[in-house]
Amino acid sequence: MYLNAMTLSAQCYNPSATENAWLSCEKTQGPNLERGAGHWIHYDLGEVYQLGEIHFWNFNEEGLTSQGIAEIAIDYSDDGINWTAWGNAAIAEATGLFVDEGTNGPNLENLATRHLLITVLATHGNGDCAGFSEIKMDVSTDSETAIEIVENGDNLELTVSPNPVPNVLMVQSNKSIDSWIITDLMGKTLLVGKETTNQLLEVDVNKLATGHYFLSIQTENEGRQTVKFVKK
Repeated sequence: MYLNAMTLSAQCYNPSATENAWLSCEKTQGPNLERGAGHWIHYDLGEVYQLGEIHFWNFNEEGLTSQGIAEIAIDYSDDGINWTAWGNAAIAEATGLFVDEGTNGPNLENLATRHLLITVLATHGNGDCAGFSEIKMDVSTDSETAIEIVENGDNLELTVSPNPVPNVLMVQSNKSIDSWIITDLMGKTLLVGKETTNQLLEVDVNKLATGHYFLSIQTENEGRQTVKFVKK
């Protein structure tokens, strides 16, 4: 699961530090009052998911990798108010190289929750800032086969199948499709298509990893509909 700024709250979101990185340079009180003031990031997933393994790409700007997180505390909550501590985890320092494959973080072992709070306990240096470049989570839900309409416009009607999809996603529209885009749950663009001008669309998703994604369809009349689907 890759989560964008629409799903999180934090005391600082600074994509200019490195591309799309999260960087906090001022400690503030987070949602879990028991944690006190610190560097924190709060994810509201919008519904309850079962969370599995987390993969981190630590702060990877050359010469500043010491700002990356070294130890974190993880809390979870159903309502974003009452929190339960899951535990702590150590995160390896980034390499500072152009290509960084990241590091495996903790496995939450199908933890069912809507809210996830990450609080920084230590960085790889002694500076005032703490951050990381990217985070992905393995997720599942009890409604694996449901197509969820996230937003709709221009009275657009879509039929999307199969779901879950193994290889090719079939999209039938009542209006001509001008363009489409597939993003992961954090808003990262993965696939893009333009100027189809057809009402039937076939999207090869074979290269996508197993997980949940958003498909956004744009029509000639600027209408848009976004649906969520599962790649198996």
